[in-house]
Amino acid sequence: MTRNFMLLTLSLLLATPTLTACTVSPRRVAFVGSTNGQTTGGATSQGGQGNGQANGGALPAGSDPQLAQLAQLNQVLTQQRFTRVGPAVRNNNMPENGMVAYAIDTTMGACYAAVALGSDNTDLDMVMLDPSGATVAHDVRTDAHPWISFCAAQGGRHIARLQMARGTGSYYYALYAGPAGRQVDLSAVFGGAVIATQSTAGAGLLENARLLDADMRARGYESYGEPSTGELGASDTRDFPISLEGGKCYAVLAVGDSGVRDLDLLLLDPQGREIDRDVEQDARPIVRVCPQTSGDYAIRVSMANGQGSFVYAPYRWPRGIRGPFNLMGLMYVRLAEVTSLLGVEGYEPSSDFMPDRGHLARQGRTATQTLNLPANACFAMLAVGGEGMTDLDASLSLGGQQVAADQTRTAFPAVRYCTTRAGRYTLTIQAAAGSGDYFYQVFARGGG
Repeated sequence: MTRNFMLLTLSLLLATPTLTACTVSPRRVAFVGSTNGQTTGGATSQGGQGNGQANGGALPAGSDPQLAQLAQLNQVLTQQRFTRVGPAVRNNNMPENGMVAYAIDTTMGACYAAVALGSDNTDLDMVMLDPSGATVAHDVRTDAHPWISFCAAQGGRHIARLQMARGTGSYYYALYAGPAGRQVDLSAVFGGAVIATQSTAGAGLLENARLLDADMRARGYESYGEPSTGELGASDTRDFPISLEGGKCYAVLAVGDSGVRDLDLLLLDPQGREIDRDVEQDARPIVRVCPQTSGDYAIRVSMANGQGSFVYAPYRWPRGIRGPFNLMGLMYVRLAEVTSLLGVEGYEPSSDFMPDRGHLARQGRTATQTLNLPANACFAMLAVGGEGMTDLDASLSLGGQQVAADQTRTAFPAVRYCTTRAGRYTLTIQAAAGSGDYFYQVFARGGG
């Protein structure tokens, strides 16, 4: 399979051109590469008018309020022994729902501060992803100046993902590096409380809901109606009616507050039959469906353990539900979701490996793929389950020793691994829950 065909495959999945460094797709996503901890330029989203850089140590405030704030920020961080890494990058026009990702090549134990300064009357969010794609820090407050201070628990490429939640306008992005073990509090500069540094731990209900909303939008979904809030006592349930159109795909999530230890979701068809469920022991369930017929469906929220408030939010997949490799429906949308996330991290389909499909007839069954990987390159091995597959595990091994794995509760795991030596690797895919068809594909990250 040629490289051009493989890149066309990604374009068809996203209904946009391929994501590359400093380029923009009509889905309003751009990726900016990194070298040795330094960002390598700006990015313009659709509708943007170019980029600029604020160079040097001293920043002239002039008549630009963002530059004045950047100068104040630079002074505060310099006093904390933080140094700006490369120039501050300006995006002249980020559209609503636009997204730009900045790569940060970190050193384990080193500390960093990433800051964005947006235009007035905009809401800009920032989420920090570690080399495995997990969220390690976030600022999703409703303001135009998100900031994150973190110390890298592992070295490697982190991603600062900026999303314009509301409004349209310009922003500056700047990265600072500081002494080991030192995190900074920029509340004095911007006001507001310090944001939780580990995913959703310690965050409030609305903050958790906003973080999950940012994730759904990064995957390519759009809101389908307004979110709802409610309260449930122990073992209580509540049904939400939802009208779904046949031939479209949807996702519905819920998240509970600190008093909710286990929240479940059930999706019921017009006849009251269950067609999907998330009954894992957590407070952030999500269900997906691609109904064949239109009708009035229902979402049942159940308090399995604990009591308290929750937020319920439905989403719609705005693009097609058929794609290359004869994929359609839920399997196609799952593939497009994770392809979108991998694109944010700078991955694209590798022309060196042929995608493949398979079938796992029952829970516990495994399948293997042999991959001859070169040295000093970064890959993401993706497996996607179809209807009936609720949890897939994937692991990568070399010489019988596991080197990476994704065993999170998901039907579309992605194993990320940067090789240090060439070899004959084995990718193992297991049906942890459910059974059915699966699809797998290898992605490579540009720039290593």
